[in-house]
Amino acid sequence: MTKLMRQLNTCLKNIWVRITLGIILILAGLTYLEVYLDNKEPKDAENMKILNVYNTAVTNFYLDVAYYSNEPPMDVAFVKTGYTDEVLERWQLVARYYADINYMAYPEEVVQENDWFAVNEFFTDSLVELRYLYHGDDEFKASTPNPDAVEKFILTGNRDNINEDYHSEMGIE
Repeated sequence: MTKLMRQLNTCLKNIWVRITLGIILILAGLTYLEVYLDNKEPKDAENMKILNVYNTAVTNFYLDVAYYSNEPPMDVAFVKTGYTDEVLERWQLVARYYADINYMAYPEEVVQENDWFAVNEFFTDSLVELRYLYHGDDEFKASTPNPDAVEKFILTGNRDNINEDYHSEMGIE
């Protein structure tokens, strides 16, 4: 009987050892998964931020895109289109209109370098500054088109929201 008890006791110990090892492995796997997912979220958020910057530049300037790699760091090439040139021409018109106050300046060198991130950043920063001036200075506000209408004109060619009094001053036909 004692031999049977020892075998039974050994068998029970083996079962508990196996169960304990199984629980430890499951907990280790869950911990690894949690750490992996926690580390993945910031990378995914960073990738989405980068993609949003790409998308904004592509959308604003009607660029064609060639993706050579979509894994960070992404390797892409932007190619100007006919629509890109139209947007840039309208931006130049607006830059001439605002030349005396140095807002909405046209970054000729950056455009020539095809640095579309810098072009887009320059464009958005210029609009922010123009909006700030427009909403903060009543005299300026009374003498210039709304920056939202200016942005819409540059990006789409739609001049409906720009008062016709400004059309000839801006060189809009």
